[in-house]
Parts: sequence; structure tokens; C-alpha cells
Amino acid sequence: LDPGDGQGRCFFPGCDYYHPSVAELDDDALADPFSDPFDRAVQCRMPWHDVHCRVAGEAARDVAISFVQRWNHHHWSDDEVPRPLPLIPRVGGPGAAPAGRAATAQVLRSLASWNGGAFHETSIYNAWLDAIERSERFIYIEQQFFISSLAGEPVVNRVAEALLTRLSRAIRERARFRVVVVLPVHPEGNFREQSKVWALLGWQYRTISRGGQSLLERLRDEFPGVDLDDYVAFFSLRGHAVTPDRCVTSQIYVHSKLVIVDDRLAIIGSANINDRSLLGVRDSEIALRIETPAGMGANPVRDFRVALWNHHLGLPEHSQACADPTSELVYRDLWLATADSNTELYQRVFPDLPHSRFTTLAELEEAGPGPIEPGRLAGVRGTLVRHPLGFLANEDLTTSPWDVEFVLGDDLLT
Repeated sequence: LDPGDGQGRCFFPGCDYYHPSVAELDDDALADPFSDPFDRAVQCRMPWHDVHCRVAGEAARDVAISFVQRWNHHHWSDDEVPRPLPLIPRVGGPGAAPAGRAATAQVLRSLASWNGGAFHETSIYNAWLDAIERSERFIYIEQQFFISSLAGEPVVNRVAEALLTRLSRAIRERARFRVVVVLPVHPEGNFREQSKVWALLGWQYRTISRGGQSLLERLRDEFPGVDLDDYVAFFSLRGHAVTPDRCVTSQIYVHSKLVIVDDRLAIIGSANINDRSLLGVRDSEIALRIETPAGMGANPVRDFRVALWNHHLGLPEHSQACADPTSELVYRDLWLATADSNTELYQRVFPDLPHSRFTTLAELEEAGPGPIEPGRLAGVRGTLVRHPLGFLANEDLTTSPWDVEFVLGDDLLT
């Protein structure tokens, strides 16, 4: 909640105080951006979680060249883009990074001739597949969307299939291997009313846990006696606020596009796990691949992952309690235990939250808000909760002929 100080001053003014699950910003609201879309003393703002990185050195020059190329293409859209563009110096040549740096960086893109004047480029997609294939101990993913070919046609990107292959190998070899995925509880918008949100949920659930060919279903079919939580699990983020007369909660909307592998490699950028971001011929994207060579003392990739986990788990900023993400102590006794405990506490205080026990929207509506017991929330640690994999499992989460998304086609969502 951000009620302000009584003199018109607040942390999130006007339309910045926004909760798309409650009300969309229509043209009237956008025309008056400093007016409040709803009562900020009653309704909370939906918080976001995102990650970014600063780019320096030769990689920054590569980013600049990419933007020059894009600008030239749009500025002279009827003309041929000047080629060749200036090249960065050869590795080891003049201008090369000094020896002993803790990490190397490579700029990646999704780009095509129609939106950048470039040859078709899918280096972000290729880097994701390569990182998954070469992973040895764990994969940590934060993503706004998770839509891949296991969901069925017309989706073609194979990120989930690559995860399936790597997980299957780990289970067959009885190796200790973890895949941890953090997603929004549901896509941005009102899932009770908006067909777009339902359709996106459908594509994601058919990738992850339902539909017959999803990631978790394929693993259960191949390894019926295995506790898949030992290898792969899905999570979300949630926050709350308590005042003398009110208790509110909201998902923390995960907007990150991040993968960290073995605490040595990270890909951070703008690309979601979906065809729009990864195939190169649709949305244009940019990302940075950062790798820490083995044996280096400093490890910014590991430090970044630990900082994220400390935040999600409610640990002190410089804690090293989650230094080894594959250990039973960290993964089961800390990460899973925190997610399960937080999920249960939120359900007790807010019984009408999206949850796997609500397989239809009617069941959720029947639950209704319960008696507020804010004292229970004192036990919440951090923001980590379980992702509701069974939510709306008995609903038809596809578009109907009278939906705008049906008319525009699946390319809009996938």
C-alpha cells in the first residue's frame, strides 16, 4: 500500500500505482497520468521483480553497434542498410580486455531483416539451448513466460524439450541435478475476465504440467517412481502489506528473462521463453551471455544468484546460507521448505488466492475471502511461494471464436 503522506506525495504517483488484475489503464487514465486509477489506501499496487545488468568494455560497443544498426534500418527503411558495420577488435588484438578479468561477455540477439536490416539471427535461442545442454549441476530460470514446443503446434522453440532431455539424463544417471523455475502466478491482467490471460495460462500449463505431452507429464511417464521435486520445481513470488485496518496481498510479477547455469554462466536480457522472443523473425530482442571461467577467484555469476536467492528467501543480504543450490540442506530444507511454508500461510490468510486445489473458476469464487488473520503472516519469510500447477486444470484455457485473440491467431500469444 502507498497511501502517501497526506500532502500529495507518494512513492508511486498516479498511473505508476497500478494493478492490472484489478483495473486496466484505459485511455482516460493514460490521458491524465497523475490521477490515481483506484483508492491507494484500499488497493495495493502489484509489485514487479526484474533483473538487469550494466554492460561495459567491448561488449558495450557491440550493444551500441546493434542499436546503430537498428536505428539506421528504421531511419532509412527504404534504403539498403550500410554494410559492413564496424567490427569489434579481434580477440587479443588492440582494445582487447586485459587478462585476468573475472568474466567474459557476449551480446546476443533475436533479429531479422524486416526489423533490423540484419541477417536472420537467433543467437539468444542458440545460447539457451547450449547452456541447458552443457549444464552439469543445476539450472535456475526466472521468466515472464514459459511457452515451448511441448505445448503443441504452432509453438516450435525447443527450450522445454532441451530441459526434458537434460532432466531425463540426470534421472537415469541418478545424478544430483536441479532445475528451478520462477514464473508469475499468472500472466499480467485479470484472469477472471480476460481471455488473453486464460489463453496464455493454457499455453504455459500445456508446456509445464498438462495436456499429455508437457514437461512434467513426460517425466512422470518415463520415471513413475521418482519424486520429481528432487529434480525440477516451479515457483512464484508473493508479497503482502498489513495496516491497522487492512491486510492485502499480491503476486510479485516476475518480469525477468534470466537463466543461470552451474553458477558460472548467465544469460540476462529481454527474451522470453516463447516463439515471439526466440525465433528471430518476430520480436527483436537483446541479451548478454556472461561466463565465469573455471578457477577464477571472483565469480559475479554466483554472487548474483546468491543475492537473488537471499532476496526471495528473506535472508540477510550477504548471507551465504544458499551458496550451494544443489545440496539437500539448501534445496530441500531451505528453498522448498520456505516456498511450502509461505504458500500455506498465504492460503490460510487469503483462501481465495490461485491454488492447485481450485481446478475451476467456480471453485475459486466459492472459496471467497476468509476472516483476515494478519498475525499468521508474521511467519512468512521472503517472497517465495509454489507455482499453482493445478490451478484451473478442469477449465478450457483455449480461445473461443468470439475472442479477439482467436481472430488474431496464436502468433499473438506464443
